[in-house]
Amino acid sequence: MHKDYWAAFHKKLNAVNGPVSGNRKPGAMATMDYAVGRGNSSEYRLLARRRTHAHPVQAELCLKGPDAKSNFQRLNREKEAIERELGFPLKWEKRPDHVESLIIACPGKADLSERRSQHEWLAERLNKMHLVFAPRIKIIKKLPIERPHPRPDGWHTGPESETHKSLKQRIAGDPAMVGVKTAENGEEEYLLLSGDKVDVYFAKAAVAVEVKTVNARSEEIRRGIFQCIKYRAVLQAEQRVYGSESPTADCLLALDGALSDKLQDIAEFLHIRVVSC
Repeated sequence: MHKDYWAAFHKKLNAVNGPVSGNRKPGAMATMDYAVGRGNSSEYRLLARRRTHAHPVQAELCLKGPDAKSNFQRLNREKEAIERELGFPLKWEKRPDHVESLIIACPGKADLSERRSQHEWLAERLNKMHLVFAPRIKIIKKLPIERPHPRPDGWHTGPESETHKSLKQRIAGDPAMVGVKTAENGEEEYLLLSGDKVDVYFAKAAVAVEVKTVNARSEEIRRGIFQCIKYRAVLQAEQRVYGSESPTADCLLALDGALSDKLQDIAEFLHIRVVSC
């Protein structure tokens, strides 16, 4: 019975030609699993499940392995953005007493009494979940689970270098250099209400720029990524309290060199834009 059901479902998957492929052997169980992104990792799988207690079908993202709970938390922090991109709500089940954690799409009040409607619903949900989760999982796989110990000896201290000062001045005088759309020049060493100073701030565009030079050590550049998080949060808080506009302020990281793959993964995960000057 299940084999016939999944065989017909795989024809539907191939017909819609989405990222989830139906080119596989139908199983004899009530659940079928599919890869998320490239590779065939067993730690991240999309599941199509039929005949649950509450619904005729449901779609799931299953996280397994030693890092399942940590990675579930990482995804859960983006719950609002993920559900907005999907266009439908999810059930987030960490399941601390189980090996796996589940992120579930349920049909709600949709009429899925017929097999065809079930297949259409599953195909749509699985493909959307793949599109939204696959890029995030690609980054998560590369992120370290252990928090690195901060190394202040790798941070810049002392007087500002001439290289840093020159790059900061160039950016302030040429907003297009970092992709900021404004006709105004930026203000250097802009003082925030938190007492922090931003290297460059374009007030009309509400964009701050944290500047790092090619000579900066990796610890200093990583620090810069997290500084961007702080500056963005403070600027948006200032907008909420003192501005009439919605809190849209942003902070980007500008480098006069290339970012390492490891730091690029962290910046992408935290939604920090990095510009090479």
